[in-house]
Amino acid sequence: MKLKPSRNVLAALVMLSLTAWFDPQPAAAQSYGYRPYPYGPRITLVPLQRQLDQFQRTCRMAPGYYTQGGYDMVWQQFQALRSTYAAFQEALSPNQAYEGGNDLADLDAGLDIIQKAFTRYQNNRAATYPASASFDSLCKVLSRSVTVWSLELQEVFNRLRSVRG
Repeated sequence: MKLKPSRNVLAALVMLSLTAWFDPQPAAAQSYGYRPYPYGPRITLVPLQRQLDQFQRTCRMAPGYYTQGGYDMVWQQFQALRSTYAAFQEALSPNQAYEGGNDLADLDAGLDIIQKAFTRYQNNRAATYPASASFDSLCKVLSRSVTVWSLELQEVFNRLRSVRG
């Protein structure tokens, strides 16, 4: 007795093989959740640099808006900076993430340290320090620390750019 495969089974097998054949992402990329970009992480550094510039602008302008929600503006911009940095990390290839693991962890720790300035500001407010002077100091500290952080980011990026695939 000879078994005859049905047309539905054959059609399903053909569709599966075509799907696997024309899949735009290689199997290794799917297992890591990595989406390759045609220009690598270079293209993702641009939004991060723009967000850094926006944060610096906000820190310069916010003391003038202290009574109109300046703290919230600075906090939102810092959170946007963190999320843009997270997107930058996700755009790295698995090799780049592996090679730059320690440097990326240092950058993460740097953002955590910068975030502690917000806690310090809240503690100063609770201790009845002059609010506008504390906020002005917060903005200066954030601006300087993010400048140092961005210089370190550029160094890490230059090292990661040479890592292939």
